[in-house]
Amino acid sequence: MVGFGSAQMLVKVLLEEESVKTPIEEEIDNQLAKLKTSTPMTPELFMEWKKKKIAERDESLAAQRAERAKNDRMSGRELFMSDASLFVDDAKAYENYQREEEYDVPENK
Repeated sequence: MVGFGSAQMLVKVLLEEESVKTPIEEEIDNQLAKLKTSTPMTPELFMEWKKKKIAERDESLAAQRAERAKNDRMSGRELFMSDASLFVDDAKAYENYQREEEYDVPENK
């Protein structure tokens, strides 16, 4: 058990340690000073960054499409974008289509 005198000494030691510590504001300033300074943003730098991001996105999408094509899981749009010749629009197809006639059969209730 800690006596009254040793508790006072413990408090003194803790207060001394606390007074030696750098304030948090100074610590933040020190850490910020260690960081490199940032490059000012110019329209040229922004356009360069934007082109790089677009190229990265396109590469990612191309890789995803290639993976989907490899697994035969392409959507209709992806199929059309990869080979539009697979899809032929025949204007006369509607006229040539043979339909089965549907008869209205009353249901027995």
